[in-house]
Amino acid sequence: MPESNRELNRRDLLGVSALALGGLAAACAPGTPGDEGAPTQDLSDAWSATPESLFRNFVRVRADLNGGVSPWWWSGVYVAVTPDDNPRVLFAAEGCETKRVERLDENRYEIWSKVMTVFKDPETGDILNGKEYRNPFTGEMNQVEPNVIGSHMILEPDDQGRITERPTAGGDPEALDLSWVRSGDKLLMVGSRDYPEERPIPLAEYGTTVVDVPALNDPGPSRVEAVFSSVYLAPWQRFLAMPEKAGHAVWHAVGRKTHGFHELTPAYLAEAERYIPDVLAWAD
Repeated sequence: MPESNRELNRRDLLGVSALALGGLAAACAPGTPGDEGAPTQDLSDAWSATPESLFRNFVRVRADLNGGVSPWWWSGVYVAVTPDDNPRVLFAAEGCETKRVERLDENRYEIWSKVMTVFKDPETGDILNGKEYRNPFTGEMNQVEPNVIGSHMILEPDDQGRITERPTAGGDPEALDLSWVRSGDKLLMVGSRDYPEERPIPLAEYGTTVVDVPALNDPGPSRVEAVFSSVYLAPWQRFLAMPEKAGHAVWHAVGRKTHGFHELTPAYLAEAERYIPDVLAWAD
């Protein structure tokens, strides 16, 4: 297992936030003494000088302009929030959202995306797919299932320069809710997802992606490396069999854009071969 993808058990989770904040602070701090001879990097706002460059860089962050797969690996927790109790970690979680784009014309891309999340014992880190789990709220035994969802969209800017997406199956384009926050040589891309009102409530998603400004200002590479964090609010997973239970789930994840499936943890990759072999075939 790559050291960078080492899994943490529940006792380790308390230190994750402090480590992440400390790492971000160090990454955004001014250069240390001795860096004076380092090559000058482009820290300008050239990456967003025109709507075209902004859109191109957005696609480079999200995927790979050359059509290569971009697996976004993450690790996190699945937390139960109920009216009468403190939040409770039901599962550790590990997931990967794989993205692939195909250029249709100068400012239009077709993008495929599919994510699988596996739920794990928060103490041991063991993957629970297909195993029995005693629901602490109902006392019943539930068979754990992975969460697998996907989308197939068209990405393009609208007349106002906003980045939009629409399903390939049809429908109106919707502008993405995006904002950018600069911190030193880092750029934070902050986004949220709007869901139709007829969907189960609550349902919301908020995420922040962090990239290097000099990487965005280098037009050569077809992709830009990134790390991210996200929070997702949703009704209970179906396999928990408690739709009437008051409350909701909060998913929290921290991860990175990997260079390929070979960088996923062996345990996760084994589950991917079982449940989403079609996605792994994207790399062929």
